[in-house]
Amino acid sequence: MDGKRVVSLLVVGMLAGAAMADGEPTGAWSSWMAAGAGLAAADAELIPPPSDPPANPGTIVAPFGFYESGQRWLRHTIEGCGGTTYVPVAYLVNPGPEGTIIGMPALSATYLGGLTSSKKNILAFAVSETLFRRIELSYAFDRVDLGDLRGTVRRVINNDIGRDRVYLHNWNVRGLIVEEDGFGLPLPALTGGVHFKYNSKIKNINSRLLIPMDAVGYERSSGVEFTLTATKTLVIGPLPKIVATVGLRNSDAAYTGYMGFSDNRATTIEASVVVFPTDRLWVSYEFRRKQYPYEPIPVAGMVRSEDNWHGIGVGVKFCEHATLQAGVHFLGDMADSDGDGAMSLQLKVEL
Repeated sequence: MDGKRVVSLLVVGMLAGAAMADGEPTGAWSSWMAAGAGLAAADAELIPPPSDPPANPGTIVAPFGFYESGQRWLRHTIEGCGGTTYVPVAYLVNPGPEGTIIGMPALSATYLGGLTSSKKNILAFAVSETLFRRIELSYAFDRVDLGDLRGTVRRVINNDIGRDRVYLHNWNVRGLIVEEDGFGLPLPALTGGVHFKYNSKIKNINSRLLIPMDAVGYERSSGVEFTLTATKTLVIGPLPKIVATVGLRNSDAAYTGYMGFSDNRATTIEASVVVFPTDRLWVSYEFRRKQYPYEPIPVAGMVRSEDNWHGIGVGVKFCEHATLQAGVHFLGDMADSDGDGAMSLQLKVEL
């Protein structure tokens, strides 16, 4: 509406008010109302009707619209990237709606352990940030309590490793290579990742051993892993929605890096299935194949080969930007003891 019409309507209003006497319309009232109605009708023709908001054809499909609201069912793995407890998922954490350049960060705290006789546990703190809805940057700090390993080494070889825990730093970069249902085809989302890890204490432990772990394959305190992950949301009739993931990991790490890294690399498979009975509740199963790069230390079972990891979990979105997830895990041999029956608990908040 231009300035002239605004002035015209104001004048009409003022004159109409002047045509009132003691709250009752005078004979001129109907004439001024007719003039005002004519101006309003003319302006209505100049104002286009509201249109529906445009569709977002580039949106990656995910259960219950969670991708548009940040994929809030995703947790952080203990290594920091988006996924389940230790298996990445191809969807990225909190990417934001279509057109977002810098998504809001997500923070989490995770505990894994507690129910095993080994007394080993992991406390992980993670932060992630997604850029352009395609690049996920994340970091996780893992404090790993070695449980009774120090006592076992002292008892078996009369050697004190001097530490009860190690600290693993994880820096991750993941990129969305293919969007789900991209190119007009029923394709899964495909994400590739590079993961740099540094164990800040394992070198000190190794130097205190009478027979260093170099003899069984230990080479250094840092390593690089590569992952390729495919994820697809499945809708099958009346069944709850399912998110299925399968991935490959190329690694040189021993016990995920908690016992250092070698020159022997192996490519292993990992997978997860997440089922959504409701849009605020989900249950999951995850599997991670483990490949031990060292030779086992054949002294009273002091350091054993690794076993595959299995986990069953349940999660709930208890408010718009926070989730709580818990699980039970079967981790097999962990150095000198058995890690079956461990529990996990994670609180994740998206800002």
